[in-house]
Amino acid sequence: MIKYLWLRNKLLRLLLLFGMLVGLLVTLSGISISYAHGHAGISVAVCDQAHLQSAITSATAKDTITFQCSGTITLTNTLAITKDLTLAAGSGQTVTLDGNNTIQVLLVGADVHLILNRVNIAHGKSASSDGGGLVNYGVVDLSHSILMNNFAIHGGAIWNADTGRVNVSNSTFMNNSATRGADIYNDGGMISVSNCTIRNKSGHGTDGDFYNDGGTVDSSNGGGMNSSSITHDDDADNSDDVQPTPKATRH
Repeated sequence: MIKYLWLRNKLLRLLLLFGMLVGLLVTLSGISISYAHGHAGISVAVCDQAHLQSAITSATAKDTITFQCSGTITLTNTLAITKDLTLAAGSGQTVTLDGNNTIQVLLVGADVHLILNRVNIAHGKSASSDGGGLVNYGVVDLSHSILMNNFAIHGGAIWNADTGRVNVSNSTFMNNSATRGADIYNDGGMISVSNCTIRNKSGHGTDGDFYNDGGTVDSSNGGGMNSSSITHDDDADNSDDVQPTPKATRH
């Protein structure tokens, strides 16, 4: 009996030591994991591509990745999102995913739901294709973010496929450019843009900030650009802002 108790206590101590070691390794790696309601909350403490990619790889469907750091994450390859995830900046943090004027920033697969909150997308580039900042085949909810200085042939900031839905709210589009749809090219999918500021220079594209190619513009709940403002610093008439033209407030 004494020997059994001794072995049990030794095993418990070893398990405790192992748990502490795992926790230390996770902390040193720049990410930490907590659980609530069966889903993980993953914190990223270092704003670089290696730590973000590690968090995405570690996450399971419907997990939330929170940036507990501020900074620009310069990407060397497109972030492919293949499972339901939330990416959010922590309180007081500012995070930008940057394509370095070289690559598309985000690719969201079909049947995938990505939520972006307070995560900026900048300098994405697709010189011969679609969606410099974001290419979407699934569902994307983007809020309180800035999409700026992105470039593509179709959809400088966002290209949305016929299988996709993009909901953008309380965000800013700034100085994106494309041949068609400097900010958004909706290629047969569904788009809702509400309470956003759209600010581009003239010459940003031949077919406006927003180009709807046979898709649906959801005007419910203030969407469909109904409550968004469109301004050009050097474009007096704003005549090419939206093709076709949903209701919008301009000043």
